[in-house]
Amino acid sequence: MKSNKIDPSVVGFREDVPLTEYGFVNEGASIPGRQTPIAGQRFKNKARKIASVKAITQAKISSTIWRDKATRLVMRRSKSKRSKQQKPFNVIDTINGRKNMQATLSDIEDDEEMEQEGVITYEDGTPKPQTSSAKALNLDSHSKALLHYFAKTHSEAFVHYFTKVAGSGNEDEVIDLEFVHSLITNGASVHTTDRHGQSVLHEAARDWDLGIAEFLLDNGIDVNIADKYGRTPLHVAAAVDYPEMVQFLILRDASIGSITYGEEQTPLHYAAKNDATQSLKMLLKYGANMKDRDYKERTPLQIAAELDRSETARMLVEQGSHAGVRDINGLSALVLMITKMPSVAKEALNQFHSLDRANRKEYYFLNFLEPLVPRCLSSGDAKTPLEVVVEHKQFDLIMHPVFQRLIKVKWEYFGRSGTWIQMIMNVGFVLVWTVLAITLPGNAADHYLPISKNWWRLGIEGVAVVLTLVEICVELKEFARSKKEHQKWLDWREQQLDSDLEYCHPRWPGEGKYINQEKSSLHSQNVSYFHDNWNYFDWVTYAMIGASIFTHIVKVSAGSVTTAKINRRFLAATIIFIWLRLMKTARAFTSLGPFVVMLSHFVGDTLKFAFLYLLFYIPFSVAFWMIFGAEQTTAVDGYGTIEELLFSMLRLTVVDDYNFDGLSQADPFMARLLCALYLIFSAIICLNLFIALMSDTFQRVYDNAKANAVMEQATMILNLESKLSVGKRKACSDFIQQRCNPEELYYDDDAVDDSEGELKKVTFQVKEQLDDVHEILNEVHTGQSLKSRFESELDALRHTVSELHNEQLTTVDRVDREVSEIKLLLRQLVSGQAAAKSRRRRSTASNGSTEGLSTINETEATDE
Repeated sequence: MKSNKIDPSVVGFREDVPLTEYGFVNEGASIPGRQTPIAGQRFKNKARKIASVKAITQAKISSTIWRDKATRLVMRRSKSKRSKQQKPFNVIDTINGRKNMQATLSDIEDDEEMEQEGVITYEDGTPKPQTSSAKALNLDSHSKALLHYFAKTHSEAFVHYFTKVAGSGNEDEVIDLEFVHSLITNGASVHTTDRHGQSVLHEAARDWDLGIAEFLLDNGIDVNIADKYGRTPLHVAAAVDYPEMVQFLILRDASIGSITYGEEQTPLHYAAKNDATQSLKMLLKYGANMKDRDYKERTPLQIAAELDRSETARMLVEQGSHAGVRDINGLSALVLMITKMPSVAKEALNQFHSLDRANRKEYYFLNFLEPLVPRCLSSGDAKTPLEVVVEHKQFDLIMHPVFQRLIKVKWEYFGRSGTWIQMIMNVGFVLVWTVLAITLPGNAADHYLPISKNWWRLGIEGVAVVLTLVEICVELKEFARSKKEHQKWLDWREQQLDSDLEYCHPRWPGEGKYINQEKSSLHSQNVSYFHDNWNYFDWVTYAMIGASIFTHIVKVSAGSVTTAKINRRFLAATIIFIWLRLMKTARAFTSLGPFVVMLSHFVGDTLKFAFLYLLFYIPFSVAFWMIFGAEQTTAVDGYGTIEELLFSMLRLTVVDDYNFDGLSQADPFMARLLCALYLIFSAIICLNLFIALMSDTFQRVYDNAKANAVMEQATMILNLESKLSVGKRKACSDFIQQRCNPEELYYDDDAVDDSEGELKKVTFQVKEQLDDVHEILNEVHTGQSLKSRFESELDALRHTVSELHNEQLTTVDRVDREVSEIKLLLRQLVSGQAAAKSRRRRSTASNGSTEGLSTINETEATDE
C-alpha cells in the first residue's frame, strides 16, 4: 500500500525560513536537485504558503475538506446527470487590486458537466469547436483531482483575504503538498489544464509562493507551458506585478520573448499594459527587448499609453523607449500619451530635440510628429500629435520647443500666406457691407430710383450677397468635411478596438471591460468643428445678414416707413457682428491672439455677471414701476413707460442722472429707500464683483498670453491645412520628412531675442555661477582641488584597507594563541582526571574486596 507521505526535502520550503544563494533553506534538510540559484532576498509575496514537515501531519480541516471533496467529485461516474444545475464556485469580482483581473483556473465542475454533455462551450454557452488543446478536458481522475484542488484553494484564498480585510480573522492558508504529491505519484499529470488551457503553474505564477512553482517544475511541468491564447506563466507573473516569480521563472529557463497566439505580445507587453512597474524592471534587467512588436506593430510603450498606464509608460520613456514609433495604422505612441497622460508626453517630447553645445547646433526631429503619408492619401485615420494637442487644449505641451518649431515650420510653409488671403477676403467682405450700411437712404422709395444715379447700389448689393453665399458654402463644406472625418475616425477606432477585443481572455475580465468602456466613450466625442466657438459666432453673423436681406426685400416691396425702420435696425446690429468676425482670422497672428482670447473670456464672465445682476435688476425695476410708474396718478419723468424705466435703472446702476428730484417729489421715503438699496447692491457690490472677475481673467490670460497665442495660431494652421489640396499636403509632408529629419539650426544659449530670452540667459548665468561657487566652497573646505581630493580619498581608502588587514592578522594570531591555551588546559584537565582514577584504583585494590571493585566501577561509570 502506497503512503501519501513524501520526502521532507520536497515539501519543506517555507516562507518564514531564510534564503541563501541557493534559494529556500529547509529546516534541517538540504535541497537536492537544485537547478538554478535564486537571488538571496526575502520575497514579499505571501498569498500562498507551503505546509512544513510538521504541518503535513496536522493538515488544516479546510484543506482536508477540499481534498476529500475533490476525491469524491472525480470518482463520480461521468454518465450520471446532476439533478439540478451546478452552481459555479464563488468568485469575488470586487477585490481591490490587480490580481483578480488575471487568469484563474476554470471551475472543474463546469468542465465535468461539459464533458458529460459532450459539447465544449465558452462561459456564455456558445459552442466552441473541439481542438487539440481542448482534448485536455478528457482527464483521468487523479489529474482532475489535482486541478480541482488547486482551483478550490484559489477560491478559498479570496475568502481568507476578505476575512482579513474585514478583521474577522488573520489565518493564512497552507497548501498541502502531501496530497498533491500523492496525486502525482498515483498517475496525475502536472500538465493538467482547464478548459482555457491554463495549468496549475499559471495559477502558481499569479500569486502563490515560489516554493510551489519550484515544486511543480521539479515534478516535470513545462516552464513555458501556454494556454489556448498563448499566455505562459511568465505572462501571468509579469501582468500581476510579481517580480520575484518573474525572476524565478526566467532563471528556470522561461522564454522572456515568448509571444501569445495571434496577439503576438511578449511578457514585457503584459507588464506594460497592466502597469506592473516592478515586473517591468525585472524583465528589462534580464534583457527584455523594448522594441518588440505585437500583431499591430505596437511596442510596449504604445500598449501602455493606449491603456492609460502612466507609470510603466514613464518608466519605458526613461529607459529610452522611442515615443515616435507608429503601428501599422500610423498611430503613434506620442498621440496616445498626449491624449491620456500629458505629463509623460512632455517628457517624451525631449526625445525629438537635442543640443550640441560644442558645435553650437540644435536638432529637431519633426518628422516623427507628422505621418509619413498625409491622411488624405493613407488608409489609416490616425490623428497627428498637433491635432490632439489643439483638440485637448494642452497649453503646456504646445509651448514645448518641438511643437514651437513645428508650428513655425508650417506657418512659414503655408500658414502665413493662407492667413493673409483669408484676412484680405474678410476685410473686403466687411467693407462691402459697411458701404451698404453707410449709404442706406432714409426713404425706401429713393433706394433704387432713379436707376441712373443708384445703379452702383445694385452692384454692391450683388457683390455682398455673392460673398455671403460663398462664405456660407465654405462654412457648410467645412462642417461636412469635419463630420465626415470624425465619423471615419470613429469607425476606424472602433474597428481597432474590436480587433483587440478578439484576444481578450475569458478569465481576464478587465481587458474586455476596458475596451468596451473605450468604445462607449468614443460616441461621446463631438465633431471637431464644434470645438471652435468662433464657428458658432459665424452662424449668428450669417443669420443676422439673412435677417437684414429679408427685411430689405420686405421694405422694397411694401415701401412703408415701419419696414424701413426695422431693416435699418437689423442692418445696424449686423454691421457690429460682421466687424467682430474679423477677430477669427486675426487670432492667428501672435501679437493679436492674446487679446482675442481675452475678449472671448470676457464674454463668459459677462454672462456670469448678468445672472447675478438680474437677480437685483428685475425685482427693483418692478418696485420702481409700482411706486413711480405710469400706473400712478402722476408718473415721474423717465419712469413713465417700461422702456424709460429699464433705461433709468441702468443709469442708476452707474450713478448717472436718474431724476432723483422727481422721485423725491412723488414719494420721498420710498425714493430714498429704494435708491439707497439698489445703489448698494448694484453699483457697489455687483459692479465691483464684475471688475474683480474681469481683472482675474485678464491676469490669468495675460500670464499665459504666449501659450494662448500659439494655441490660436495652431488652430488656424490646422484649419488651413485641412483646406489644402492633395498635392500641396503631399508636398508639405515630403518637406517635413526630408528637411526636418532632423532639422539642424544654429544654437546659442546666450542669444537674446525678447524678454524671455533675457530671462533664459540670466538663468543660465546664475546656474553656472552657482556651480562655480559650489566647487570653490568644496575646495576651500578640503584645501585641495578635485583631482587631488580624489587622490587623497583613494589613499585614505587604501590606508583603511591596510589597517583592517593588519587588525585581521592580529585577531587571527590572538585567536590562535587562545585556542592553544584552551588545548593546553584541556590536556592538563584530562591528565589530572587520569591520575585521580589511577590513585582510586590503587586504593581500592589494596582492600581486595569485591565490594570495593563494584564501587570503583560505579565511580568510573559516573565519571564517564
